[in-house]
Amino acid sequence: MTNPDNNFVDVHLLLTREQAWAVAELCKRVGWSEIRQLSATDDETDRAQTGLMVIAKELARVGFSPR
Repeated sequence: MTNPDNNFVDVHLLLTREQAWAVAELCKRVGWSEIRQLSATDDETDRAQTGLMVIAKELARVGFSPR
């Protein structure tokens, strides 16, 4: 669902516990350099990294926060 201001999208996910842990671990482990290798520009890299941080924060909020 898109927000009225068109800057945000509301994404709902249904993951198994194993998938949630795996995604949380991925968010923790992947860094700017890895993302940059797959991105066209530094700006795209920054946006992707910020998006992963949002996902990690939401996973932590529901109990999936790897050390």
